[in-house]
Amino acid sequence: MLVGKTEAGANVTIDGIAVENNFGNFSSQIKLSEGRNNITVGSKDRAGNTITRAISVLLDTTPPSIILLSPQNNTVSTQKVRITIKSEDGVYLTVNARKATPEVGGIFYFDVDLMRGGNNFTIIATDAAENAASKEMTIEYIPPKLSEPPSGNDGTLIFLLGLITTITLLILFGIYLMRHKKGSV
Repeated sequence: MLVGKTEAGANVTIDGIAVENNFGNFSSQIKLSEGRNNITVGSKDRAGNTITRAISVLLDTTPPSIILLSPQNNTVSTQKVRITIKSEDGVYLTVNARKATPEVGGIFYFDVDLMRGGNNFTIIATDAAENAASKEMTIEYIPPKLSEPPSGNDGTLIFLLGLITTITLLILFGIYLMRHKKGSV
């Protein structure tokens, strides 16, 4: 709806089409197309004086895009992860209701510490026209496995080290007992 004021009794046109002047007030439904719309409003009073105004209106009903750049797959083995998202310049982007950090070219990042298992994220991008888009993602954090005990020949080495430690302790205990016996006589 285009609404305006002019002199009472003046002839008003919008894009060359006459509209009713109701005591200096006028209005008209304007059909806008997606993108930039140029509208010309003219007014001519009874004395023949004219004025023309050009208005540019941007209609944006398209929500911003959300493209997940990283992590590439939804399973990671590191607890600290940077989620990287591509959208459009000028959008406000959140991950789980917390603002993501913008970079040049519509790139956003969000650093997060994951918990073991599935970690759910809701990404919302809102542009200047308040169009919003959302995307859900889950990142599965599987911590790396601890290394297993050595096998094969390494197992023999561990057995020998244990045996040597046991023999050493027995010898030290025997020396201790011999010294104690001598001191008590």
